[in-house]
Amino acid sequence: MYKYATGISAAIILSEGVLTKDEKKRDDYLEFLKRGGRLFPLENLKLAGADLQDKDVFKITLKRFETVLNALDTSI
Repeated sequence: MYKYATGISAAIILSEGVLTKDEKKRDDYLEFLKRGGRLFPLENLKLAGADLQDKDVFKITLKRFETVLNALDTSI
């Protein structure tokens, strides 16, 4: 469960940076991909903008889930 929660949190943070068309966040994400496995995963994610040691990352993730759930609730 831990791996799933951290993986989805990182994906949400990174994708929101790209989807908002923030050039710096997009470039950070591309550098993240280019680094591949050369760095420890937490360090690589931190450099890309998804610091999984920062509790705010998880707050953002929970807010995103809330938004999705609310959208589903209103569409049913």
